[in-house]
Amino acid sequence: MRSGGIFILFILLTNMFAQPAFAYNRLHSQGNEIRGLEKTIWVYEHEHGEYPLTDNESTWYEKLITANNISPNWIWKVSADGRFPLDLYGNPLVYEPPSAANGGQVAIRAIGQNGIDDHGALDDWDSRYGPNPGYWYKKDWPAANRRAWICAVLAMIGLTYIVVKNKQAMARFVFASLWLGLLAGVVLPFGFDSGWVRSSASIDPKWITPISNIGALLLFFSIVLLMMHVVYMAWHRRSLRPHGTLLCEKCHFDLRGTIAANIGRCPECGEPLPEDADIEVDLNPPPSP
Repeated sequence: MRSGGIFILFILLTNMFAQPAFAYNRLHSQGNEIRGLEKTIWVYEHEHGEYPLTDNESTWYEKLITANNISPNWIWKVSADGRFPLDLYGNPLVYEPPSAANGGQVAIRAIGQNGIDDHGALDDWDSRYGPNPGYWYKKDWPAANRRAWICAVLAMIGLTYIVVKNKQAMARFVFASLWLGLLAGVVLPFGFDSGWVRSSASIDPKWITPISNIGALLLFFSIVLLMMHVVYMAWHRRSLRPHGTLLCEKCHFDLRGTIAANIGRCPECGEPLPEDADIEVDLNPPPSP
């Protein structure tokens, strides 16, 4: 049971570091694609004397492919029919050839999560300006503040429960570190936009990064301590068994007197004795290391 819990915590810790890296790669990929498409369109105009435009025969994107200006597999995500490149949310990228309305520049926009072309405002990502920092800078702050208050309440409840249920100081420290690490390192930074996959240039409140880093360290060290404790207790029990000493699996109470009195449960916590507890009892074993 303990090994399964340690494995789950290890997976959570690994996921915590892997997902932000994956999200960054997606965002970095989208930015590169938008800038790459813009350069490809300029090359097309230089070679053909006109900009690619959608007509009855093909789309502007298909014209780039037909002219061998771009590979069909270069874009990270395209529509099912292969006629349009898509953004992270599955919306077609908007393309505008140079005109007076866009300052004589090629404009390519990812219209963002709301699915509406805001012409570079709100959650759009425009090739001329990049993401809109004014929109993204504080977009997720209210949700982060609410989640911080929830985590604070859960932390107090969890710490109270851990102190009441565990009498050993080491156990209190390890389980308190695990609980605080999960809240600060996993729950608190989780959930911006669609989970770990954050949109465009979404910027977290400044206090989230140091708190989540501290939570990750607490989670890591508490898992290491828990694993060391499990290994030590397994070795300690094995070293005591030849001398007739058996410890309770739940609270580690010395069961020599309990076995000698032919009692079937631990007098400290009520845990049933193991089936192989009918060993010969030595009331004077060597001191534990």
